Amino acid sequence: MYTNTEIFDMVQDLPAKAAIRKINDTFRAMDESHLCPVNNKFNATERAIRRVRDLRRRGICIDDYYDYILTLDSVIDRVVNDAV
Repeated sequence: MYTNTEIFDMVQDLPAKAAIRKINDTFRAMDESHLCPVNNKFNATERAIRRVRDLRRRGICIDDYYDYILTLDSVIDRVVNDAV
């Protein structure tokens, strides 16, 4: 399990696409949504990644990698809490 700061440290020197891919892959690796039987219908991390991707397409400005990490973390929390 990594903290948001540790994830940022892993990607801060990578090009943009590689950094976003690494962030998403790291969050996928840490995903535990399969452990909750109520939410076993979907993968919370995948759903959150799609929502953040959609937000970015619609023009929401996420200035740097740390903002992306915080946004993704927040959306994951919302997905999990809204699903219960």
